[in-house]
Amino acid sequence: MSDLPPLRSLEAFRAVMRQGSFTQAAESLGLTTAAISHRIRELERVLGAPLFERRNRSVFATDAAHRYHEALQEGFQRLEAATRIVSQPANAQILALHCSPSFAAQWLMPRLKRFIAMHPDIVVRLSSTPDAGPFRDDVYDIDLQYARPVPEGCDSLLVAEESIVPLSAPDYLRPGPWNPRTTSFETMTLLHSVRNVVQWQNWLDVHAPGKAVPARHMHFDRSFMAIAAATDGLGICLESTLIAEAELASGRLVMPFGPRDITASGHRLVWRKRAVMPKKIAAFRDWLVAELARGVNPPASPPGQDKAGSGPAQPASPAPRQGKGPRISIIN
Repeated sequence: MSDLPPLRSLEAFRAVMRQGSFTQAAESLGLTTAAISHRIRELERVLGAPLFERRNRSVFATDAAHRYHEALQEGFQRLEAATRIVSQPANAQILALHCSPSFAAQWLMPRLKRFIAMHPDIVVRLSSTPDAGPFRDDVYDIDLQYARPVPEGCDSLLVAEESIVPLSAPDYLRPGPWNPRTTSFETMTLLHSVRNVVQWQNWLDVHAPGKAVPARHMHFDRSFMAIAAATDGLGICLESTLIAEAELASGRLVMPFGPRDITASGHRLVWRKRAVMPKKIAAFRDWLVAELARGVNPPASPPGQDKAGSGPAQPASPAPRQGKGPRISIIN
């Protein structure tokens, strides 16, 4: 009997870790939620260890799940690369793209159809993990990475200087104004993205000096999960207005303290240096620049609250980047 778990269970496990929920994993694989649950239980039986804690109709990855997922990544990447080498036609224009999970889910996926429409001769193969996309063995052509230095032998393009601000559902707090220097945070639940280059204490040190992170908080290992939690009214997240563009534009999230931000450079497009850049990489780079230039104008504050957190309501912010806080750069 093989010691390896069924491939279908591993596929379901990777989808849940990537999507952050059984329901979204089921949708991504074209399965039912019950089928995903069955495959995860099958994997847990083989491993002899629980991978997810089930509480209040939600699932939370255990430490064992995170360790197992990280260990699986390189093996699957090599398997996918080997499959591409054998299966793709000799003249196919395959663009192997790796992207950090939250940027893929929140920003890239809603726009990718425009790139495909512009370049029908390019077949996009997208993978999303929190790790950097390896360029050895030509596993990936390009990487939209987050919070990592540019690998040796690679060129890069800064995606954007991002505005990191507190975001919440419009009805999470009673109507403002809210000034962080005079506000008590003890009754609020702060939502933390553990991979975010800007943490809540960084923001408080700038905009509410002397205040510490309160005891009430929740932690997430993906920004899109923290954004979803804030949208559902679980608390206030500290996230990029670029990543949360859709939620801000629709009004599902607002800036309860106005545009008091910290600017960070975290996302970067990376590709291997070559004497001549392949057309498929140049096409994606140029498309990305054009998409970023399109922009979205989210409202800066909830109704009845101005941009500075006091006084009567003002028109919406002219752009998501406000530049009210200091700048953090974590990539070379």
